[in-house]
Amino acid sequence: MNKSRNISLQKGMTLLELLVGITLGAMVIAAALGTLVMSKSITSTTDELATMEQDATFALNLMGRLISQAGSLEPNQKTSDFGIPMISFRERAMVVINGTNNTDSPDVLTVGTQSGSSVGVNVDCFGNSVEASEYTSTFDVGGNNELRCTPSTAGSTTTTSAQAIIPNVYDLQVHYRVAQQDAAGNVRLRLENNPPAASLNTMDPYVTAVHVCLEMRGSEIINNANAQYTNCRGGDSTVQQRMVKVFRHVFYVRVS
Repeated sequence: MNKSRNISLQKGMTLLELLVGITLGAMVIAAALGTLVMSKSITSTTDELATMEQDATFALNLMGRLISQAGSLEPNQKTSDFGIPMISFRERAMVVINGTNNTDSPDVLTVGTQSGSSVGVNVDCFGNSVEASEYTSTFDVGGNNELRCTPSTAGSTTTTSAQAIIPNVYDLQVHYRVAQQDAAGNVRLRLENNPPAASLNTMDPYVTAVHVCLEMRGSEIINNANAQYTNCRGGDSTVQQRMVKVFRHVFYVRVS
C-alpha cells in the first residue's frame, strides 16, 4: 500500500523576488521625486518670471507717467502765455529732463514736473500728494540692486531719502532722443547718451523722448549656465545660472 504524502507548498516570496520588488519600487519613487523636483523648478521659474514682469511693468509705468508729463505749464491756463518751452520751468528753477551717464554703473535719470490744478500730475513717485507746483523725481539703482526714486520739491529744504521701487534691478540705461532745428527750419533727431543743457533758445537741442532699459536678474538657479543675452548696453552677457530679463521702453515727452 502506497502512503500518500502531503507536499508542503511554498508560501510568500523568495529573497530574490523581494530584492527585485524593492528595486522596482525605488525606481518608481526616484522617478516620482525627479518629476516633482522638475515640476517645482519649472513652477518656481515661472513664478519668478511673472514677478519680474509685474515689477518691470510697475516701474516703467511709474517712470513713463512722470516722463510723459514732464514739461512746463502755467497753473493758470486761462492766460494767453501759459505754454512754456519744455526745456525750462516757469520760474526757470529746474531742468525738465536730466541724467547722468555712467560708464561702469547704472545711469541716473531725473525728471522734473510742474503740476497745476488742471494738469493732473500732483503726486510724486511714491503716490504722495505734492503741494509744491514744481518737483523732481530721480531714479537710480541702489547698492542692493533696487530701483530707487528720490522725490524733491523746488525750494524745499527738507531732505528726502531714496526709497526702493522694485528689487532685482542690475542695470538702468537711459538714452535721449534729441531734436534740433537748423537754420532752414528742419528738425533733425539723434540719440544721445546725455541730455542737452537747458536753454530758452529755440535753435538749441531739446529732448523729445527718453529710452529706458531695465536689466533684471532672478534668484532661482537655472540650467542654461552658458546662455547669452543682449544687455542694456547692447553687449552680450552670460546669464550665470540666473534668469535674466531686459525690458526696454520709449517714453515721449508730452510738451516738446
